[in-house]
Amino acid sequence: EDGETFQANALIKARAVFNVLNDPNAIVIADDSGISIDVLNGAPGIYSARYAGEKATDKDNLEKVIQEVIKQGYKESRAFYTAAIAIVSQEGEKTVHGWMHGKVIIERHGDNGFGYDPIFKPKGSDLSFAEMSKIEKNKISHRALAVNELVRLMQGDVGRAENFLYFGPVKFAERDAKGNRIYVARGLKQIIDDAVRAAEAGARPDDQCVLEIRPVH
Repeated sequence: EDGETFQANALIKARAVFNVLNDPNAIVIADDSGISIDVLNGAPGIYSARYAGEKATDKDNLEKVIQEVIKQGYKESRAFYTAAIAIVSQEGEKTVHGWMHGKVIIERHGDNGFGYDPIFKPKGSDLSFAEMSKIEKNKISHRALAVNELVRLMQGDVGRAENFLYFGPVKFAERDAKGNRIYVARGLKQIIDDAVRAAEAGARPDDQCVLEIRPVH
């Protein structure tokens, strides 16, 4: 991934898989996401997963963000998460985004979640993302919001979408009414999981369709 934006990196992943598959009926979905912090001039941004180095752990990345914010002389800063999802098929390329605004703090709170969740507080909440339940998180998650946009886009603009996509409180399974194959890059699994939990938390399911998930190696 050498793109300069979340959108570009999502498209790079989706194009790569689409080209390898050599399947005219393939619709490939891939994502990229991360956090941007105001006092760090938007960092870590697209480097969120490797902010402290290529082999950095979540703990390493979290600690680096805290130290960098402290170096700027702040105890907190406005920040936002971005999730970009790309769709590539023989019909063309589409992208959607979801954002979640809030702030980062320099003290860790909570044990749930992963990544920067212990230091991120969504706008209007006194809890960090790591202090929220999965249901609470997925009502406001940038990933769930991006998936909502994905659903609207695919139902409206990708002609066959109504036959394979269902966003609701069910497991995703195969439905191949028109012979279509949907391939989902590994990173999107978290988005799909978030979408299901969001639906279970009260998001409106859309009609009677199912997304077929197939592992991509």
